[in-house]
Amino acid sequence: MRLYCLESDSFDPYRNLALEEHLLFRCGEDERVLYLWQNEKTVVIGRNQNAERECPVELLSRDGVHLARRDSGGGAVYHDLGNLNFSFFAREKSYDVEGQTRVVLGALRSLGVEAEFSGRNDILVNGRKVSGSAFVQSGGFCCHHGTLMVDVDRSAVARYLQPGAAKLASKGVASVRARVMNLRQIKPQIGVEALKQALRCAFERTFSGRAEPLLLSDADLLDVEKRRQKFASPRWIFGEQRPYACVLSRRFQWGEIELRFQVDADRITDVQVETDAMDPELAERLRARLLGVRYVNDALSAALSGAGVEKELAAWLQSVPLGG
Repeated sequence: MRLYCLESDSFDPYRNLALEEHLLFRCGEDERVLYLWQNEKTVVIGRNQNAERECPVELLSRDGVHLARRDSGGGAVYHDLGNLNFSFFAREKSYDVEGQTRVVLGALRSLGVEAEFSGRNDILVNGRKVSGSAFVQSGGFCCHHGTLMVDVDRSAVARYLQPGAAKLASKGVASVRARVMNLRQIKPQIGVEALKQALRCAFERTFSGRAEPLLLSDADLLDVEKRRQKFASPRWIFGEQRPYACVLSRRFQWGEIELRFQVDADRITDVQVETDAMDPELAERLRARLLGVRYVNDALSAALSGAGVEKELAAWLQSVPLGG
């Protein structure tokens, strides 16, 4: 198994997300890749979130803060140059979320920070979040990426992220700022460069190899630029927002979900699914199952019968009052 490491030379969020997507589909069967990157001031929303609900879009524009959408599930995050992003790539047979998490925990431990993995995707120190992760799998290609808050402007986190009260209550905090913490609040000497080096060393220790620099060809760079156009496009960032006559929403342990329906003669003719669930494919899966179904409790529930998240949704839809 060959190990590679690449550090982005750009702070442009759209290029960095494009490079990440390029690396995902470039990763070979016998390779593991660690990608380290930083964005200038940016709010990054999950693949299935509504930008208008997650952040004050007009305020971001006035303040010169980028708005971007990633390809993974989960919730909105704020990036600035006090944050370091990491991405691990591997093919399905070698993908090891537990091992990749050990890389991050080991890097922090080597810098004198004892941290723990918690919940669906968080790394905590003294009960407060310093890192969050999300995941993408497509056609056997896998990505595990996340943030590490070194010295992020926490007032900007509170200013530009607007999670609902139910989400904050589920975390046992009154505000998003109260929930997060910078690594420099624990160890003032920690810097981004030291953390990059610690991650590279922990990557090599955990996966027993020497990480080679990953070099990009001209063809690679052309592909990255093509993908950048997608990530920077308003269509990708905002999606197609239309008014829907019937709206159902609820918070579950695995995340929030809102189902928006257009109904004609009691049949569902269109569905929009907004969620911060970690599964990036959930929204499209639900949409495919619900299109054409009768807008009555029994039919909605039957369409989503299955295991896991779908089973919980089916139970909810069996008895929820239907609007419209």
